[in-house]
Amino acid sequence: MPPEVLSTATARQVQARLARTGGPVPTQDVVATLRDVAPLLGADDLVAATRALLSDMAGLGPLRDLMAMRGVTDITVNGPSDVWVDAGRGMER
Repeated sequence: MPPEVLSTATARQVQARLARTGGPVPTQDVVATLRDVAPLLGADDLVAATRALLSDMAGLGPLRDLMAMRGVTDITVNGPSDVWVDAGRGMER
């Protein structure tokens, strides 16, 4: 899922360029690639896009925010629109 500040095509272009390195992608490489591919991004959007791309490529992607919530012990994903979280009150959508 691309960050809100990037189109899907731009996010895929950045990911494809970075995938060519064949290993872990340093943050500065993501920033440099974003500046090349999307030079009109402002500072705040650049930070948001960098975080989202790094998370999608090497982290939990859209689940990152759920994992960071206080008290979350379980996350169940049954599909792109069917995510359940247990934060001590039983499983909730």
